[in-house]
Amino acid sequence: MTSAPSGGLTQGELFDTLCNQRRLGIIRHLRANGGASKLSPLVDYVAATENDKQPGELARAERRRVYISLYQTHLPMLEERGIVEWDRSENVISLQPSSNVEKYLGHGAESKHPWHVGYLLAGVCGIGLLLLQVLSVAPFDGLSLSWTLAVVSAAVVGVVVARYALERPPRAPITP
Repeated sequence: MTSAPSGGLTQGELFDTLCNQRRLGIIRHLRANGGASKLSPLVDYVAATENDKQPGELARAERRRVYISLYQTHLPMLEERGIVEWDRSENVISLQPSSNVEKYLGHGAESKHPWHVGYLLAGVCGIGLLLLQVLSVAPFDGLSLSWTLAVVSAAVVGVVVARYALERPPRAPITP
């Protein structure tokens, strides 16, 4: 197991903490809401995600199960490990800025780029190019199927490379 940097969590403890879907749900909700949330909306988010429902559609029992679990198990563990601060008098849970979960969860809760649009555009252009070729529309009537396949493949690979270049995690500096 890797040792804890400057009194923090070891890598094993951090992964043990992050392997639970409810704890990940807590962190996701806090990140999406500026780093803090009241307990009630947090419970609604985790229960709704777990049950694949909107918060207003949750049964009382579904919400209660999650509430008890968060209150008795998950929030105390996250607080003990320095990932969140829980103000019980105000029922506010805040993500601790000093926790090193960010480097394991990525840059943000969601991608800033609509990558699905790039993939969709590459696919639609590929189908369009193929149709123009099959329907013998000039100047596409003389193209071979392998050329069309190569162009479509290059477009998809281009989107993948762009996504990797823009969203890869920063590399740790190499120290001698």
